[in-house]
Amino acid sequence: MSGLPYRFQKGTEIDKSLIPELKSKALVKLTNAYPNNQEDTYNFTYNGTYFLKHKDFDSLVLIYKGDHKEKEDDGIEYSSKYYYYQVVGINSTFNKDVIDHGEFSVSVDELEYEGHDVTQETNIKEALPHLESYYASEVTKID
Repeated sequence: MSGLPYRFQKGTEIDKSLIPELKSKALVKLTNAYPNNQEDTYNFTYNGTYFLKHKDFDSLVLIYKGDHKEKEDDGIEYSSKYYYYQVVGINSTFNKDVIDHGEFSVSVDELEYEGHDVTQETNIKEALPHLESYYASEVTKID
């Protein structure tokens, strides 16, 4: 039977034309989750998109570096760490029309590894397989 949804074997099969749309949605979700105010200022910079192959499903994860400026009583504190936007349930039916609909779940959060914030780009790839307690057997950077 043709036309049935199927899981991708590799991240390279994903339509890369979806990435700009996902980047825009991710930035909206991030700025809503971490809004700027009088004390806090966030600046998010796109870092990359990864395909995660899990046992029972697959996901796309967009990584952003978040630069944070916090006004404190004794001055201004600057910090940087990585954040993610994950779309779970990616398969052959995933396209521009269904990004906001259907069975795909979306989450936005700080990227952590073994209980610590990821602050170095070199730690992204080791943190991704363990995202949200899902273990990914394969992590492929696609953009």
